[in-house]
Amino acid sequence: MTNLNQLRFQAKHIKTEIAFDPKWSNGTGYFDHAVTADLGLTPGQVVKTESPDGRFLILVGTRFGNVAFFERYSPETKDGVVEYSHVIVANAPTKLRALVGTGRIDDSVLCMMAVEHCNIGKTIEDLFEV
Repeated sequence: MTNLNQLRFQAKHIKTEIAFDPKWSNGTGYFDHAVTADLGLTPGQVVKTESPDGRFLILVGTRFGNVAFFERYSPETKDGVVEYSHVIVANAPTKLRALVGTGRIDDSVLCMMAVEHCNIGKTIEDLFEV
């Protein structure tokens, strides 16, 4: 399964959808500001949204802020067929960048980090559990 298919598959199975906020965009196609946005997410809570240009975002709450996984480029229509970018990227709080990475990610990171029942927010909380 390609990154794009995995991201869309995960997004399809996430129950909670929130409204996209254009303030999350940094103007270069990344959603840096979603990391610090007050979305009210509890650690481990996962939500999805879609940008006006058709890119899916998965947002995961952590004790350090939100982690955003998303399609880097907007879909394009060529000869009546929608073509999607196969580049999936992440924006994460500074303290989590060593774990999540910055920029392009692969399927293994997405599967570990953005699934509703097991994700980076829940994993971090498990580490702090006494």
